[in-house]
Amino acid sequence: MMKTSDDIIDGFDGLLTKEQADRLYLESRSRSGINGGFVTAGYISDLMGPGATGILKGLEKERLNLEDKIYRIFNPVKKNFGNSDSVSRILVLGSEGSTANVLLGKKLSDAIDSGLFCRGDTVVITNLTMDIRASLLRPTQKTSIKKIAVEDSCIKDFSLLSPGMKNIDVVGVAMEAGPAVTLVNSASRKFVSTYIMLSDGKTSVRVACTGSSAELASKLPLNSKVRIEFCDVRGNNGTTEVHAGNLSRIAVL
Repeated sequence: MMKTSDDIIDGFDGLLTKEQADRLYLESRSRSGINGGFVTAGYISDLMGPGATGILKGLEKERLNLEDKIYRIFNPVKKNFGNSDSVSRILVLGSEGSTANVLLGKKLSDAIDSGLFCRGDTVVITNLTMDIRASLLRPTQKTSIKKIAVEDSCIKDFSLLSPGMKNIDVVGVAMEAGPAVTLVNSASRKFVSTYIMLSDGKTSVRVACTGSSAELASKLPLNSKVRIEFCDVRGNNGTTEVHAGNLSRIAVL
């Protein structure tokens, strides 16, 4: 059983300070999960918690392998650097309150979509490094991601949708997609908005999209099968409407 920092202090007959014991504890935890072993998102969440900066600084170049369920997949984000564009996205593993964020570059981000990785899938990601200051894991040139189990709880029957549902996943066929338009909110901030009509084969539902979800939705091929993760259901003038924003994910299956 892993000793706590208090156990370490007792083991040294009180000769260590709390800070010294914390350092030994975190270093022992980190080294037990790197160089070939597999760790969970909860392990990383504990390891990179308050007080880790500085204590684990020397371990940031060590490699670790992560195995856990996908909790959330964010839409890819494109940023311009001079004459080139950079694409990245955040992949969140674990469960509510005990997660680990993994930064993915374009190659791994594309692999998430082409490999049809979805929320709930269990994956293994190898050769990651810890970025303590940013509280996330970064890939290396040898990083790979593999799906080892699938858990699909998305809603495919739209008659089951009702206002008030939050953070759900839906799958349907894109029958219509509106153009992306730029609007201004009450705080004078610009945002992108559009809509798509999804069908489950019997029922259609309107999906209101904003932010990164709007940019992706406006480019969806018609009649394509689409999965939307982490969306909410709201009422709109007597109809049921799905809402997807920056915290959602839109993917073509």
